[in-house]
Amino acid sequence: MEKDSLVQKIVSEVLKKIEEDKEIKERRILFLEEESEEIKLKYSLFISDWDEIDFIDENIAQIKNYDLVICPKLSIIDLVDIANGRPSSKVSSIIIEAILYGVKVTCIEEGIYYRKFKSLSNEKFYLMMTEYEQKLLSFGIEIVKCSQIKKSLNDIYEENEFACEEHGYLDKKVVIQSDIERLYDNGYRKICVKKDSLITPLAKDYINMNHLELKKV
Repeated sequence: MEKDSLVQKIVSEVLKKIEEDKEIKERRILFLEEESEEIKLKYSLFISDWDEIDFIDENIAQIKNYDLVICPKLSIIDLVDIANGRPSSKVSSIIIEAILYGVKVTCIEEGIYYRKFKSLSNEKFYLMMTEYEQKLLSFGIEIVKCSQIKKSLNDIYEENEFACEEHGYLDKKVVIQSDIERLYDNGYRKICVKKDSLITPLAKDYINMNHLELKKV
């Protein structure tokens, strides 16, 4: 009986782990806004499938397990805090963590608050805000118009389709160790990067140490 009980417990744990892994792989996109019908209606022209998207007010997965973080609204406080690596709000904390893990972050241009004051603001103050924005771009954050969200989502879906062939795909100019670690943690042992991607020495060491297969496409 004890043996049967032990086997049952092991099977239960294995099934639980499979479900957890499945959940992580299904949850690829994080939308930094609270879920509401108003939000879904607002972006319905550009986002048709909300089933694979988590919202900021939900019990979200670990940030490193997402492929894309969408920030529809960026306040002045969050802009400055992210540019200075200072996580003081939920939005800035998530985006900073995403940067650290090499997760793609897309900010919607129309939601960047300071831009509304271009014709009114003191010129030097506005210039200072644009410099903070440039910092975000230098961190790899993408700023797109609302109508371009669909392209960001399509890029992720294409990567997921490619990943179904047991490959993890990185569409980055510079591939760092945390990028490889994220794919490794998600179960990928074959990794593809762009032909012109630069792979850092630490990333190469991690690939060799874990016997991963790397292919440039």
